[in-house]
Amino acid sequence: MPLRASCRLPKSASRNSDDGPLRRMLSHSAGWCYDEMSPLLHKWRAVHNQPLQPDGNAYPDVPSRFLYPLITEPGTQWRYSPAVDWAGLLVERLTGGTLEEFMIKNIFEPLGMRTTTFFLQKRPDMIAKRVDMTLRNKETGRLEFNDEKYWHEDTPVGFGGMTLKTTPNDFMQLLHAILLNDGRLLSPALVEEMFRPQLNDETAEEMNRLLIAPPYEIFFGRLVPGGIKANFGLGGLLAMEDVLPGGWRRKGSMVWYGLPNLHWVGQPCRQSTMRG
Repeated sequence: MPLRASCRLPKSASRNSDDGPLRRMLSHSAGWCYDEMSPLLHKWRAVHNQPLQPDGNAYPDVPSRFLYPLITEPGTQWRYSPAVDWAGLLVERLTGGTLEEFMIKNIFEPLGMRTTTFFLQKRPDMIAKRVDMTLRNKETGRLEFNDEKYWHEDTPVGFGGMTLKTTPNDFMQLLHAILLNDGRLLSPALVEEMFRPQLNDETAEEMNRLLIAPPYEIFFGRLVPGGIKANFGLGGLLAMEDVLPGGWRRKGSMVWYGLPNLHWVGQPCRQSTMRG
């Protein structure tokens, strides 16, 4: 992808010829980081007179929002990042269509996901059923109505790591299809690879330290309890030991998080269990 060449390493990072394959993008180890989580990128944005986490129609696509330097050598460190958004753009470049067109054909229609879209303003049926959101007031501790603008304004294009709107039923259809692993959505070998640790021991140890310290602990909460070692798969955080011994959340389970406080857990086994 030609734009990839513009994502240079900062002077404080090392260089070699490795350009980080797709699996590193999907496991957040490709060298990117969300700007608000990196002091280096805070400085870079300030020097270039750019806002942190730019949004709105002034930043309509992945390059306009996320074309900034890598902060680490690909494959050497884990950082939560817009790499999945770049992976979505890669899908568009490879297929010649939009990300939503690809997902409709290969995911939504095969699974009967009829209430999932990047473009909510084109779906008045979904708007009529959407739930309100709240934020907790830091001073009073009370929940207060919060009318997020993404309910009223769609991005011009779909992003691989955000902007998709769905319903619990549709989302469970997706998780169930992955855990069922019957080849209807993905090949069994690919599902097995999703639940395989993608980080080496050194990178995983650093990720575990990051997740229990600000800003990650504040942003995510505890995805696994303290003391439980984790790695990262292709799509979520993997527990490398039993989280609840004798219970449903065992070694190899995957968990991830969405900004509106959405958590999901998948346990790949003969008798799969999902919790939301």
